[in-house]
Parts: sequence; structure tokens; C-alpha cells
Amino acid sequence: MDANFIRFLVSGYNVSNAVGTLCWDGCRLTEGVIGECLGANALIPAWPGGQRGRLNRAYFFTGDERQLFEGQYLPAARAIGGPGDYEPLERQNRALRAQVRHERETRHEQNLAELEAYLAQRRAEMGPTEDLAAFRPCTASATTHTRVQPGPHGVGYVPAYATDGDPRTYWGADYAPQWLSVDLGEERTIGRVRVVNYADGERFYHYRVECSSDDESWLTVAEKMNDGPATWDGDEHLFEPTPARYVRVWVLHNSANIGLHVGELEVYAPGD
Repeated sequence: MDANFIRFLVSGYNVSNAVGTLCWDGCRLTEGVIGECLGANALIPAWPGGQRGRLNRAYFFTGDERQLFEGQYLPAARAIGGPGDYEPLERQNRALRAQVRHERETRHEQNLAELEAYLAQRRAEMGPTEDLAAFRPCTASATTHTRVQPGPHGVGYVPAYATDGDPRTYWGADYAPQWLSVDLGEERTIGRVRVVNYADGERFYHYRVECSSDDESWLTVAEKMNDGPATWDGDEHLFEPTPARYVRVWVLHNSANIGLHVGELEVYAPGD
């Protein structure tokens, strides 16, 4: 069963919202999907159309999709009378899947190259900085990457966006809690961090900042648990000088939706 379906149920959404969102994000009807279903001998269920969610997303069939369903899929499906009719469709489907897989892999490689070029350009534009986390390797518990949320370079809202010096590019993941961690490369003495979340003037976030020397034992050095709206300037936290190689932010709550976002995680030595 799809993990998103389970998350919707345990997050308090009803089954209709869960199925509707899955149909929007992963089940849109195209000519390619029709070909794959025919070749795989998989039925396409006919859901009633017209439903729309709170984001004005069309659940189940849109008007264009219903035309594809009734004009292409149904006649082709009804024409399959036995193995002799199915076998050429299956061969065509294998070729289609191989082509789609190749195109997807090629596109992903191109997107990764564009991301690396962007980060190199940002690094050159920023020049020397006192931010110990700038462009350092980051990891995260999860990353948002869907058809409708591909991210600036088509690879999702990856952790690297949280240390690129631009708060409007951000790391994102869904369903709290989620964490983002940056590796400073070696143990440093730190005393200040700045955390920037996605800002729209109203939403607020709760989070906790931790640091570690070994990526195993963690010490909490800062947190934001008030309901002050997020801003693009972010929140600065001062604390006692602490040795650390790793700095991690646990994002615990977003008042607007299920998304968790860190636009920038900056780390500084005491006094910088």
C-alpha cells in the first residue's frame, strides 16, 4: 500500500482525501498510462469526475482524461478477446517502459548536473563567508519530490538548498517531525545559528537545533516553540560555545500544512 495513503490516515485525513490526493499526484491519465495499462492487462477504474480538493485539484478524471478514457482506453480494452490480442500490446508496453525509464534516467542526470552548476555559481557569487555550514554536505530524513513539487531543478527540495545562501530555495519534507543535518567537515567550536523557514507572513514553525561531534550523541542548543510567524530574515540563536561537527534541525510543526521547510541553516563560531 502506498506510504502516502497510510500517512493521510494516521494524520487525521479521511479515506476520500487520501485516495483523491494519490489520484492527483500519481494516477493522472495520459496516452502513455493507457498504453501501459493495456500492455500490462491492468484495468483502469472509472471514477466519477468533477470532484475538486481544497487546492482546486481535480480528483479522479478531468474532462480531458474522460475523453481519453472513453475514446481510447475503452474501445481498445473491449477489443482484447484473448491472448492473441494481448501479446502485441504487451510487447509494445515493454518497449514503452524501457523508453520511459531511459528518458527518466537521462532527465534526472541532467537535473543533477544543473543543480551542481547552480551550487557552483552560488558559491562563486557568495565568495568567502563566516558561515561554517555554507555549501557543506547535508543529509535529511526525507525530501519532498513529486510530479507537482519537482523543486527548482527537478530533483526535489533537496538538503543542499538549505546551505546555498538563498533562503527562498529550501529543503522540504512532509509530515512532522523531519530533520536536516549539516556536516561541518571537522569539529569546530560554534556559538550561533540562524534558521530560516519558508515565510508567507502568517505561518509559523516549531523546531529544535542540536549539535554533535560524532553524529550519534546530540546536545540541544536552541529551539523555537513560540508561534511567531516565520520571516525571510529567520531566527538567530546564541548559545554557549560548543564543540560540534554536525548540526541538526528537527522541524516539529508547520502551522499552515504538512510541509516542513528550512530555507537556510547557518552556523557560526562564537563572536562571528
